[in-house]
Amino acid sequence: GTYSVRLRKPLGIVFEEAEQGTATGVVVAELVEGGNADVDGRVCVGDFLLSTSAVVFKDNDRFTIGGAGYTNWERQMINCAKMDFDTIMDAIGSNDGRFGCVDVVLKLRPT
Repeated sequence: GTYSVRLRKPLGIVFEEAEQGTATGVVVAELVEGGNADVDGRVCVGDFLLSTSAVVFKDNDRFTIGGAGYTNWERQMINCAKMDFDTIMDAIGSNDGRFGCVDVVLKLRPT
């Protein structure tokens, strides 16, 4: 099964690559004690991140994550299973208050 959580930032989650040096997504490595994920209680160490909400910008029919200077953006869920660590962190970070985003939606698969 899978589950989804909506958490305010900072999430209080430490992620690491699912497989070192490959673009195969991320897993929860650690929860910050007293952080938003820890207090929520659903996220566990070892859970695999399937998708995250992200602010995505459309530029000439090409979407980029976390771009700047665009007015044509939307928030959507993006699949993280085949992404590298930095791209996933950029996607999570794009859920920014300047776009009216006060939280991040994560879809995870428990271990």
